[in-house]
Amino acid sequence: MPYKILLVDDDEDFLEELKECLNVYSIVCAASGNQAINIINGPHLIDLVILDVKLPDITGTEVLREMKKKSPGLGIIILTGQGTKDVVIDALKADAD
Repeated sequence: MPYKILLVDDDEDFLEELKECLNVYSIVCAASGNQAINIINGPHLIDLVILDVKLPDITGTEVLREMKKKSPGLGIIILTGQGTKDVVIDALKADAD
């Protein structure tokens, strides 16, 4: 069974392109932070999360913290087009991979 990856981004076009690049994996998508947290709290067995920092409801680093509380060993990669040192430091402090 292929690894299951949760992609979290509010840019629909970007999600579709990323899904195409990762087509050998089982992909689950979320367009908001709260939707992503609900997926992690649900019955899905997610192996990896690729998470955007800028989301419409809560920040990606807040989502990261919530996910790490629920699943401390879950691999989470932070992705952003608006990277600053503060974002990097915040993500690393929250235990991003």
